[in-house]
Amino acid sequence: RMLREEQDREYHEALEADRLKAEKEAEEARKRQEAEANAQAAREAEAAKARDEELRKERLLEDFQASRYKSGDPEPKSRILMRLPGGQRVESSFRQSDTIQVLHDWATICAKLPENEGKNIDVPPRFQLQTSYPKRELSDTSKTLKDLDLVPDGTILLTVVEDDDE
Repeated sequence: RMLREEQDREYHEALEADRLKAEKEAEEARKRQEAEANAQAAREAEAAKARDEELRKERLLEDFQASRYKSGDPEPKSRILMRLPGGQRVESSFRQSDTIQVLHDWATICAKLPENEGKNIDVPPRFQLQTSYPKRELSDTSKTLKDLDLVPDGTILLTVVEDDDE
Protein backbone atom coordinates (compact mmCIF):
# COMPACT_ATOMS: atom_id res chain seq x y z
CA ARG A 1 0.00 0.00 0.00
CA MET A 2 2.84 2.51 0.72
CA LEU A 3 4.35 1.71 -2.65
CA ARG A 4 1.03 2.57 -4.32
CA GLU A 5 0.82 5.89 -2.42
CA GLU A 6 4.40 6.75 -3.34
CA GLN A 7 3.72 5.96 -7.01
CA ASP A 8 0.54 8.10 -6.94
CA ARG A 9 2.44 10.97 -5.32
CA GLU A 10 5.24 10.77 -7.92
CA TYR A 11 2.65 10.54 -10.68
CA HIS A 12 0.89 13.69 -9.43
CA GLU A 13 4.22 15.50 -9.04
CA ALA A 14 5.11 14.56 -12.63
CA LEU A 15 1.69 15.78 -13.80
CA GLU A 16 2.17 19.06 -11.95
CA ALA A 17 5.68 19.48 -13.41
CA ASP A 18 4.33 18.82 -16.92
CA ARG A 19 1.50 21.30 -16.36
CA LEU A 20 3.94 23.99 -15.14
CA LYS A 21 6.24 23.29 -18.10
CA ALA A 22 3.33 23.59 -20.55
CA GLU A 23 2.20 26.84 -18.91
CA LYS A 24 5.74 28.23 -19.12
CA GLU A 25 6.04 27.27 -22.79
CA ALA A 26 2.64 28.80 -23.54
CA GLU A 27 3.67 32.03 -21.75
CA GLU A 28 6.95 32.16 -23.70
CA ALA A 29 5.08 31.59 -26.97
CA ARG A 30 2.64 34.37 -26.06
CA LYS A 31 5.54 36.72 -25.24
CA ARG A 32 7.25 35.86 -28.55
CA GLN A 33 4.04 36.55 -30.47
CA GLU A 34 3.58 39.81 -28.59
CA ALA A 35 7.19 40.84 -29.31
CA GLU A 36 6.74 39.99 -33.00
CA ALA A 37 3.51 41.99 -33.12
CA ASN A 38 5.22 44.95 -31.42
CA ALA A 39 8.15 44.74 -33.82
CA GLN A 40 5.78 44.61 -36.79
CA ALA A 41 3.85 47.61 -35.44
CA ALA A 42 7.13 49.50 -34.96
CA ARG A 43 8.20 48.68 -38.54
CA GLU A 44 4.84 49.85 -39.86
CA ALA A 45 5.02 53.05 -37.80
CA GLU A 46 8.55 53.72 -39.08
CA ALA A 47 7.42 53.13 -42.68
CA ALA A 48 4.46 55.48 -42.17
CA LYS A 49 6.78 58.09 -40.66
CA ALA A 50 9.14 57.76 -43.64
CA ARG A 51 6.21 58.12 -46.08
CA ASP A 52 4.98 61.21 -44.21
CA GLU A 53 8.47 62.72 -44.28
CA GLU A 54 8.76 62.02 -48.01
CA LEU A 55 5.38 63.66 -48.63
CA ARG A 56 6.43 66.66 -46.53
CA LYS A 57 9.60 67.01 -48.60
CA GLU A 58 7.61 66.78 -51.83
CA ARG A 59 5.29 69.57 -50.63
CA LEU A 60 8.30 71.67 -49.60
CA LEU A 61 9.84 71.10 -53.02
CA GLU A 62 6.66 72.18 -54.80
CA ASP A 63 6.25 75.24 -52.58
CA PHE A 64 9.90 76.20 -52.93
CA GLN A 65 9.88 75.91 -56.70
CA ALA A 66 6.59 77.80 -56.99
CA SER A 67 7.84 80.72 -54.89
CA ARG A 68 11.30 80.72 -56.38
CA TYR A 69 10.43 80.91 -60.02
CA LYS A 70 8.06 83.88 -59.93
CA SER A 71 8.98 86.24 -62.72
CA GLY A 72 9.34 89.97 -62.27
CA ASP A 73 10.15 89.91 -58.55
CA PRO A 74 11.80 93.32 -57.97
CA GLU A 75 13.07 92.50 -54.48
CA PRO A 76 16.86 92.36 -54.11
CA LYS A 77 18.33 88.90 -54.02
CA SER A 78 20.93 87.28 -51.83
CA ARG A 79 23.16 84.45 -53.05
CA ILE A 80 23.57 81.75 -50.40
CA LEU A 81 26.20 79.04 -50.50
CA MET A 82 25.58 76.07 -48.21
CA ARG A 83 28.34 73.67 -47.26
CA LEU A 84 27.23 70.14 -46.37
CA PRO A 85 28.94 67.72 -43.96
CA GLY A 86 30.12 65.54 -46.87
CA GLY A 87 32.00 68.47 -48.44
CA GLN A 88 29.43 69.21 -51.13
CA ARG A 89 28.40 72.78 -51.82
CA VAL A 90 24.98 73.97 -52.95
CA GLU A 91 24.10 77.48 -54.03
CA SER A 92 20.87 79.35 -54.63
CA SER A 93 19.41 82.85 -54.70
CA PHE A 94 16.83 84.08 -52.20
CA ARG A 95 14.92 87.27 -51.56
CA GLN A 96 16.55 89.30 -48.82
CA SER A 97 13.26 89.19 -46.92
CA ASP A 98 13.22 85.36 -46.91
CA THR A 99 13.45 83.85 -43.44
CA ILE A 100 15.74 81.24 -41.99
CA GLN A 101 12.78 78.85 -42.26
CA VAL A 102 13.00 79.21 -46.06
CA LEU A 103 16.72 78.32 -45.86
CA HIS A 104 15.92 75.35 -43.64
CA ASP A 105 13.26 74.15 -46.10
CA TRP A 106 15.72 74.61 -48.97
CA ALA A 107 18.36 72.60 -47.10
CA THR A 108 15.83 69.82 -46.52
CA ILE A 109 14.96 69.48 -50.21
CA CYS A 110 18.11 70.72 -51.99
CA ALA A 111 19.07 67.19 -53.11
CA LYS A 112 15.75 66.95 -54.99
CA LEU A 113 16.08 70.22 -56.87
CA PRO A 114 16.65 69.86 -60.64
CA GLU A 115 19.90 71.87 -60.58
CA ASN A 116 21.38 69.40 -58.06
CA GLU A 117 20.45 66.16 -59.83
CA GLY A 118 23.34 63.75 -60.14
CA LYS A 119 25.48 65.56 -57.57
CA ASN A 120 24.95 62.85 -54.91
CA ILE A 121 24.00 65.42 -52.32
CA ASP A 122 23.51 63.84 -48.92
CA VAL A 123 21.44 65.80 -46.42
CA PRO A 124 21.20 64.21 -42.97
CA PRO A 125 17.70 63.68 -41.56
CA ARG A 126 18.42 65.95 -38.58
CA PHE A 127 20.56 69.04 -39.03
CA GLN A 128 21.07 72.61 -37.98
CA LEU A 129 22.21 75.63 -39.96
CA GLN A 130 24.87 78.05 -38.85
CA THR A 131 26.85 80.89 -40.33
CA SER A 132 30.47 80.23 -41.16
CA TYR A 133 31.93 83.47 -39.80
CA PRO A 134 31.21 84.62 -37.22
CA LYS A 135 29.98 81.19 -36.25
CA ARG A 136 26.42 81.32 -34.89
CA GLU A 137 23.49 78.96 -35.00
CA LEU A 138 20.56 79.99 -37.18
CA SER A 139 17.81 78.78 -34.86
CA ASP A 140 15.42 81.75 -34.95
CA THR A 141 13.48 80.77 -38.06
CA SER A 142 11.62 84.10 -38.18
CA LYS A 143 14.77 86.19 -38.82
CA THR A 144 15.38 87.30 -42.39
CA LEU A 145 18.55 87.04 -44.45
CA LYS A 146 18.88 90.81 -44.20
CA ASP A 147 18.52 90.68 -40.38
CA LEU A 148 21.44 88.24 -40.26
CA ASP A 149 23.67 90.15 -42.73
CA LEU A 150 23.51 87.34 -45.28
CA VAL A 151 23.14 89.93 -48.07
CA PRO A 152 24.14 90.30 -50.87
CA ASP A 153 25.66 86.88 -50.30
CA GLY A 154 26.49 84.54 -47.48
CA THR A 155 27.79 81.13 -46.58
CA ILE A 156 26.02 78.78 -44.22
CA LEU A 157 27.05 75.42 -42.83
CA LEU A 158 24.73 72.47 -42.48
CA THR A 159 25.80 70.38 -39.48
CA VAL A 160 24.48 67.03 -38.33
CA VAL A 161 22.40 66.91 -35.15
CA GLU A 162 22.88 63.59 -33.37
CA ASP A 163 19.79 61.73 -32.16
CA ASP A 164 19.50 61.82 -28.38
CA ASP A 165 17.27 58.75 -28.23
CA GLU A 166 19.72 56.31 -29.82
